Amino acid sequence: MVDETILSGKRLQLNFDVENRGDRRGSQTVELLLDGTVVDENAVVLDSAEKSELSLVTDAFSDDDEGQVFGVEVVIGTRTETTLDVEVIDIPDHEVYLHDDWEDNRLTDREDSGTTTYNGVEGVYRPEWTALNGDSNLSLPSVSDEILTVQSDEGMFADLNLNLDETVTWEWSNVDPSSGASGDFNNNYLGLFADDIDAVDVYVKDSYAIRVQNGEAAELLHLSDKDSSDGWSTVVSGSTTITGAVDITVTRDSDGNWELFVNGSSEGTGQDTQSTDPSYLPIWCHVTQDAVVDVDELKIF
Repeated sequence: MVDETILSGKRLQLNFDVENRGDRRGSQTVELLLDGTVVDENAVVLDSAEKSELSLVTDAFSDDDEGQVFGVEVVIGTRTETTLDVEVIDIPDHEVYLHDDWEDNRLTDREDSGTTTYNGVEGVYRPEWTALNGDSNLSLPSVSDEILTVQSDEGMFADLNLNLDETVTWEWSNVDPSSGASGDFNNNYLGLFADDIDAVDVYVKDSYAIRVQNGEAAELLHLSDKDSSDGWSTVVSGSTTITGAVDITVTRDSDGNWELFVNGSSEGTGQDTQSTDPSYLPIWCHVTQDAVVDVDELKIF
């Protein structure tokens, strides 16, 4: 019998109050344990009768954790204050902001597509994709054998609704830029969200995206205006060189704290709230050389 369930890709956060009930100033270490292993802790110093609000959080659970039940404990000093069993479950297709597996080998006139409501906004499974035309006149990418392939001068977008008052997770599965050429101008962009899709060169205006390139580490960028010197800002710089297929995950909490993961390992964190009106999801590759990226699946939840 489990006490709670949590979706893979999410973190478990416990919020609680700590009070010093003694008659003098004192300190205690508060620990969060997962199956007996400390995963977060906080040293608290309180005056007599003083209270403090604490928040402890686990790392994000992975797909490998699905179906497992973890024992969670909160220990203050030597006393165990909270115990519960938490089961990690898969993300149901209907509990998403957006999900595309491209298993129908289409980008338009989708098979078995549908909408749902998630965290108070409308979500979609197998969305309709539109070519990023505008001044750059990009062509619609292609899908074959259930794999999305985006090549040079190709790009597309879909409508997107997100509730940024909640933690949002983006999961890109089997992202592979290795068949494309390396070099500074061979950049592929996996969008996280864009505020505006009507502006010229919209895919790099008021947007967040992951930049992936053959032979380079991934980067999480905020793109405000590619034509200005300060239009590209790095939120998180990765360290893992990508030379084959990888799984890329991004999380953003309600305060605009971002974290980038490659194959389940954190590449770093950053804070950015320049754009806060998610309306579209762009994916593009706009270069003059031979850049390619393949993607197997995308989930936003």
